[in-house]
Amino acid sequence: MIIIRLQGGLGNQLFQYALYLQLEASGHTVKIDDVSGYAGDRLRRPVLEELFGIRYEKATEREIRKLRDSFMDPLHRVKRKLFGRRNREWREPDGAFYPEVLTMEDAYLDGFFQSERYFADGSVQKALRAACGPVFSGSEERELAARIAGDGDRSVSLHIRRGDYLQPGTAETHGGICTEAYYRRAVSLADDRIRDAVYYIFSDDPDYAAQFAAQQTAAGRFSVVCLRDTKGAARDLAELSLMAVCRHHILANSSFSWWGAWLGGSEEERLVIAPDKWFNNRADEAVYTEEMIRISGS
Repeated sequence: MIIIRLQGGLGNQLFQYALYLQLEASGHTVKIDDVSGYAGDRLRRPVLEELFGIRYEKATEREIRKLRDSFMDPLHRVKRKLFGRRNREWREPDGAFYPEVLTMEDAYLDGFFQSERYFADGSVQKALRAACGPVFSGSEERELAARIAGDGDRSVSLHIRRGDYLQPGTAETHGGICTEAYYRRAVSLADDRIRDAVYYIFSDDPDYAAQFAAQQTAAGRFSVVCLRDTKGAARDLAELSLMAVCRHHILANSSFSWWGAWLGGSEEERLVIAPDKWFNNRADEAVYTEEMIRISGS
Protein backbone atom coordinates (compact mmCIF):
# COMPACT_ATOMS: atom_id res chain seq x y z
CA MET A 1 0.00 0.00 0.00
CA ILE A 2 1.04 3.60 -0.72
CA ILE A 3 -0.20 6.43 1.49
CA ILE A 4 0.30 10.04 0.42
CA ARG A 5 0.35 12.76 3.07
CA LEU A 6 -1.89 15.64 2.00
CA GLN A 7 -0.53 19.03 3.04
CA GLY A 8 -0.30 22.67 2.04
CA GLY A 9 -2.76 24.85 0.14
CA LEU A 10 -4.88 24.14 -2.91
CA GLY A 11 -2.00 24.08 -5.40
CA ASN A 12 0.05 21.65 -3.34
CA GLN A 13 -2.95 19.42 -2.74
CA LEU A 14 -3.50 19.20 -6.50
CA PHE A 15 0.07 17.95 -7.01
CA GLN A 16 -0.40 15.30 -4.32
CA TYR A 17 -3.74 14.24 -5.77
CA ALA A 18 -2.20 14.05 -9.26
CA LEU A 19 0.40 11.61 -7.92
CA TYR A 20 -2.42 9.65 -6.27
CA LEU A 21 -4.18 9.29 -9.64
CA GLN A 22 -0.97 8.23 -11.38
CA LEU A 23 -0.18 5.56 -8.79
CA GLU A 24 -3.77 4.32 -8.87
CA ALA A 25 -3.69 4.10 -12.67
CA SER A 26 -0.48 2.04 -12.52
CA GLY A 27 -2.12 -0.58 -10.32
CA HIS A 28 -1.05 0.47 -6.82
CA THR A 29 -3.28 0.37 -3.79
CA VAL A 30 -3.03 4.02 -2.78
CA LYS A 31 -4.71 6.11 -0.10
CA ILE A 32 -4.42 9.65 1.23
CA ASP A 33 -3.73 10.78 4.78
CA ASP A 34 -5.62 14.07 4.94
CA VAL A 35 -5.36 14.46 8.72
CA SER A 36 -1.77 14.54 9.99
CA GLY A 37 -0.56 17.17 7.51
CA TYR A 38 -2.98 19.70 8.97
CA ALA A 39 -2.65 18.92 12.66
CA GLY A 40 -0.65 22.10 13.32
CA ASP A 41 -1.71 24.19 10.32
CA ARG A 42 -4.08 26.99 11.34
CA LEU A 43 -4.27 28.51 7.87
CA ARG A 44 -5.03 25.53 5.61
CA ARG A 45 -7.18 22.44 5.47
CA PRO A 46 -8.01 19.68 2.96
CA VAL A 47 -10.22 21.25 0.28
CA LEU A 48 -10.27 18.91 -2.74
CA GLU A 49 -13.51 17.22 -1.75
CA GLU A 50 -15.15 20.48 -0.70
CA LEU A 51 -14.24 22.46 -3.82
CA PHE A 52 -14.21 19.89 -6.63
CA GLY A 53 -16.26 17.06 -5.16
CA ILE A 54 -13.17 14.85 -5.51
CA ARG A 55 -13.35 11.54 -3.67
CA TYR A 56 -10.28 9.54 -2.73
CA GLU A 57 -9.50 6.57 -0.53
CA LYS A 58 -8.66 7.80 2.96
CA ALA A 59 -6.05 6.04 5.04
CA THR A 60 -6.99 4.93 8.52
CA GLU A 61 -4.85 5.74 11.53
CA ARG A 62 -3.97 2.06 11.83
CA GLU A 63 -2.78 1.91 8.19
CA ILE A 64 -0.65 5.01 8.70
CA ARG A 65 0.88 3.67 11.92
CA LYS A 66 1.62 0.34 10.25
CA LEU A 67 3.62 1.92 7.42
CA ARG A 68 5.43 4.28 9.78
CA ASP A 69 5.87 1.59 12.46
CA SER A 70 4.55 4.00 15.07
CA PHE A 71 2.22 1.88 17.21
CA MET A 72 2.72 2.83 20.85
CA ASP A 73 1.49 -0.32 22.59
CA PRO A 74 4.05 -2.29 24.68
CA LEU A 75 4.37 -5.17 22.18
CA HIS A 76 5.36 -2.92 19.27
CA ARG A 77 7.73 -0.95 21.50
CA VAL A 78 9.50 -4.15 22.46
CA LYS A 79 9.73 -5.25 18.82
CA ARG A 80 11.29 -1.92 17.84
CA LYS A 81 13.80 -2.21 20.66
CA LEU A 82 14.77 -5.73 19.61
CA PHE A 83 14.68 -5.48 15.82
CA GLY A 84 14.76 -1.74 15.09
CA ARG A 85 12.09 0.45 13.59
CA ARG A 86 10.72 -0.60 10.21
CA ASN A 87 9.57 2.80 9.09
CA ARG A 88 8.33 2.93 5.46
CA GLU A 89 8.14 6.71 5.41
CA TRP A 90 9.79 8.40 2.40
CA ARG A 91 10.38 12.13 2.66
CA GLU A 92 10.99 14.18 -0.45
CA PRO A 93 14.54 15.58 -0.14
CA ASP A 94 14.08 18.58 -2.44
CA GLY A 95 12.32 19.75 -5.59
CA ALA A 96 13.97 17.25 -7.95
CA PHE A 97 12.05 14.44 -9.64
CA TYR A 98 12.46 11.04 -7.98
CA PRO A 99 11.21 8.29 -10.34
CA GLU A 100 11.42 5.63 -7.63
CA VAL A 101 8.31 7.20 -6.07
CA LEU A 102 6.29 5.75 -8.94
CA THR A 103 7.48 2.17 -8.38
CA MET A 104 7.44 1.80 -4.59
CA GLU A 105 5.29 -0.99 -3.17
CA ASP A 106 4.83 -0.04 0.48
CA ALA A 107 5.51 3.54 1.48
CA TYR A 108 4.21 6.57 3.33
CA LEU A 109 5.03 9.48 1.00
CA ASP A 110 5.69 12.86 2.59
CA GLY A 111 6.36 15.60 0.03
CA PHE A 112 4.92 18.10 -2.44
CA PHE A 113 5.83 16.32 -5.72
CA GLN A 114 5.69 19.51 -7.77
CA SER A 115 6.34 18.12 -11.21
CA GLU A 116 4.24 17.05 -14.18
CA ARG A 117 6.57 14.06 -14.43
CA TYR A 118 4.79 12.49 -11.46
CA PHE A 119 1.61 12.26 -13.55
CA ALA A 120 2.89 11.98 -17.11
CA ASP A 121 0.28 9.47 -18.27
CA GLY A 122 -2.04 11.10 -20.81
CA SER A 123 -5.16 9.41 -19.46
CA VAL A 124 -4.33 10.60 -15.94
CA GLN A 125 -3.88 14.16 -17.16
CA LYS A 126 -7.19 13.99 -18.99
CA ALA A 127 -8.96 12.72 -15.85
CA LEU A 128 -7.29 15.40 -13.74
CA ARG A 129 -8.43 18.22 -16.03
CA ALA A 130 -11.94 16.78 -16.08
CA ALA A 131 -12.08 16.55 -12.28
CA CYS A 132 -10.54 19.98 -11.61
CA GLY A 133 -11.98 22.04 -14.44
CA PRO A 134 -13.22 25.62 -13.95
CA VAL A 135 -16.02 26.02 -11.40
CA PHE A 136 -17.98 29.27 -11.03
CA SER A 137 -20.62 29.44 -8.33
CA GLY A 138 -21.58 33.13 -8.33
CA SER A 139 -22.69 35.76 -10.83
CA GLU A 140 -19.60 37.90 -10.18
CA GLU A 141 -17.32 35.01 -11.11
CA ARG A 142 -19.36 34.02 -14.16
CA GLU A 143 -19.43 37.57 -15.49
CA LEU A 144 -15.66 37.89 -15.14
CA ALA A 145 -15.14 34.50 -16.77
CA ALA A 146 -17.28 35.61 -19.72
CA ARG A 147 -15.27 38.82 -19.98
CA ILE A 148 -11.96 36.91 -20.02
CA ALA A 149 -13.31 34.42 -22.55
CA GLY A 150 -14.41 37.35 -24.70
CA ASP A 151 -10.84 38.59 -24.84
CA GLY A 152 -9.89 35.25 -26.38
CA ASP A 153 -6.31 35.09 -27.63
CA ARG A 154 -5.45 38.39 -25.94
CA SER A 155 -6.11 37.31 -22.32
CA VAL A 156 -3.12 36.90 -20.00
CA SER A 157 -3.22 35.87 -16.34
CA LEU A 158 -0.50 37.47 -14.22
CA HIS A 159 0.02 36.12 -10.70
CA ILE A 160 1.72 38.16 -7.97
CA ARG A 161 2.18 36.34 -4.68
CA ARG A 162 3.35 38.24 -1.63
CA GLY A 163 1.83 37.44 1.79
CA ASP A 164 3.76 34.55 3.34
CA TYR A 165 6.52 34.91 0.71
CA LEU A 166 7.61 38.04 2.59
CA GLN A 167 7.62 36.38 6.01
CA PRO A 168 10.59 34.75 7.78
CA GLY A 169 10.51 31.00 7.37
CA THR A 170 9.07 31.20 3.87
CA ALA A 171 10.97 34.12 2.35
CA GLU A 172 14.22 32.17 2.55
CA THR A 173 12.82 29.60 0.11
CA HIS A 174 10.41 31.58 -2.07
CA GLY A 175 11.07 35.28 -1.54
CA GLY A 176 12.84 37.75 -3.81
CA ILE A 177 12.44 35.70 -6.98
CA CYS A 178 9.47 37.28 -8.77
CA THR A 179 10.67 40.87 -8.60
CA GLU A 180 9.17 43.90 -10.33
CA ALA A 181 11.92 43.47 -12.93
CA TYR A 182 10.69 39.93 -13.62
CA TYR A 183 7.11 41.11 -14.18
CA ARG A 184 8.22 44.04 -16.36
CA ARG A 185 10.24 41.68 -18.56
CA ALA A 186 7.40 39.18 -18.68
CA VAL A 187 4.91 41.85 -19.74
CA SER A 188 7.33 43.16 -22.36
CA LEU A 189 7.74 39.65 -23.78
CA ALA A 190 3.99 39.07 -23.81
CA ASP A 191 3.40 42.42 -25.53
CA ASP A 192 5.91 41.44 -28.21
CA ARG A 193 4.12 38.16 -28.91
CA ILE A 194 0.46 38.94 -28.26
CA ARG A 195 -1.27 41.72 -30.11
CA ASP A 196 -3.15 44.08 -27.74
CA ALA A 197 -2.66 41.74 -24.77
CA VAL A 198 -5.13 42.17 -21.90
CA TYR A 199 -3.80 41.35 -18.43
CA TYR A 200 -5.74 40.00 -15.47
CA ILE A 201 -3.73 40.29 -12.26
CA PHE A 202 -4.33 37.76 -9.49
CA SER A 203 -2.73 38.52 -6.15
CA ASP A 204 -3.03 38.07 -2.40
CA ASP A 205 -2.03 41.77 -2.17
CA PRO A 206 -4.54 43.66 -4.37
CA ASP A 207 -3.22 47.08 -3.31
CA TYR A 208 0.28 46.21 -4.49
CA ALA A 209 -1.19 44.70 -7.66
CA ALA A 210 -3.11 47.91 -8.34
CA GLN A 211 0.06 49.97 -7.93
CA PHE A 212 1.88 47.67 -10.36
CA ALA A 213 -0.93 47.97 -12.89
CA ALA A 214 -1.00 51.76 -12.62
CA GLN A 215 2.72 51.96 -13.39
CA GLN A 216 2.44 50.11 -16.69
CA THR A 217 2.66 52.04 -19.95
CA ALA A 218 -0.71 50.77 -21.15
CA ALA A 219 -2.36 50.67 -17.71
CA GLY A 220 -5.82 50.42 -19.28
CA ARG A 221 -5.06 46.87 -20.39
CA PHE A 222 -4.47 45.71 -16.80
CA SER A 223 -7.23 44.64 -14.41
CA VAL A 224 -6.79 43.45 -10.83
CA VAL A 225 -9.08 40.51 -10.11
CA CYS A 226 -10.70 41.22 -6.75
CA LEU A 227 -13.73 39.07 -5.94
CA ARG A 228 -15.89 40.91 -3.42
CA ASP A 229 -18.56 38.26 -2.98
CA THR A 230 -16.37 35.16 -2.62
CA LYS A 231 -14.27 34.32 0.43
CA GLY A 232 -11.85 31.70 1.74
CA ALA A 233 -11.33 28.45 -0.12
CA ALA A 234 -14.16 29.28 -2.52
CA ARG A 235 -12.24 32.37 -3.62
CA ASP A 236 -9.12 30.26 -4.24
CA LEU A 237 -11.17 27.98 -6.47
CA ALA A 238 -12.74 30.92 -8.31
CA GLU A 239 -9.39 32.60 -8.95
CA LEU A 240 -7.79 29.33 -10.07
CA SER A 241 -10.72 28.77 -12.43
CA LEU A 242 -10.46 32.31 -13.82
CA MET A 243 -6.74 31.85 -14.42
CA ALA A 244 -7.51 28.68 -16.36
CA VAL A 245 -9.90 30.61 -18.64
CA CYS A 246 -7.05 32.92 -19.71
CA ARG A 247 -5.19 31.87 -22.86
CA HIS A 248 -1.71 32.95 -21.75
CA HIS A 249 0.00 33.04 -18.35
CA ILE A 250 2.69 34.87 -16.39
CA LEU A 251 3.45 32.75 -13.35
CA ALA A 252 4.73 33.48 -9.90
CA ASN A 253 6.95 30.81 -8.33
CA SER A 254 3.80 29.36 -6.82
CA SER A 255 1.95 26.08 -7.28
CA PHE A 256 -1.26 28.12 -7.46
CA SER A 257 -0.46 29.85 -10.76
CA TRP A 258 1.31 26.69 -12.00
CA TRP A 259 -2.06 24.94 -11.83
CA GLY A 260 -3.92 27.95 -13.20
CA ALA A 261 -1.83 27.59 -16.36
CA TRP A 262 -1.82 23.79 -16.46
CA LEU A 263 -5.57 23.36 -16.05
CA GLY A 264 -6.15 25.83 -18.87
CA GLY A 265 -3.81 23.90 -21.16
CA SER A 266 -4.84 22.91 -24.65
CA GLU A 267 -3.31 22.12 -27.98
CA GLU A 268 -3.76 25.73 -29.06
CA GLU A 269 -0.69 27.94 -29.16
CA ARG A 270 -0.18 29.91 -25.96
CA LEU A 271 2.50 31.67 -23.95
CA VAL A 272 3.48 30.53 -20.45
CA ILE A 273 6.20 32.61 -18.75
CA ALA A 274 7.87 31.52 -15.52
CA PRO A 275 10.71 32.81 -13.35
CA ASP A 276 14.04 31.14 -14.13
CA LYS A 277 14.33 30.13 -10.47
CA TRP A 278 11.54 28.54 -8.42
CA PHE A 279 13.29 28.06 -5.07
CA ASN A 280 16.19 29.86 -3.45
CA ASN A 281 17.62 26.88 -1.61
CA ARG A 282 16.63 23.62 -3.29
CA ALA A 283 16.52 21.90 -6.67
CA ASP A 284 13.77 23.21 -8.94
CA GLU A 285 14.24 21.85 -12.47
CA ALA A 286 11.42 19.32 -12.13
CA VAL A 287 8.72 21.94 -11.63
CA TYR A 288 9.06 23.36 -15.15
CA THR A 289 7.09 22.07 -18.12
CA GLU A 290 8.42 22.05 -21.67
CA GLU A 291 6.24 24.93 -22.80
CA MET A 292 7.42 27.38 -20.11
CA ILE A 293 9.64 30.28 -21.11
CA ARG A 294 11.93 31.10 -18.21
CA ILE A 295 13.15 34.64 -17.59
CA SER A 296 15.26 36.22 -14.87
CA GLY A 297 14.02 38.46 -12.09
CA SER A 298 17.43 39.97 -11.32
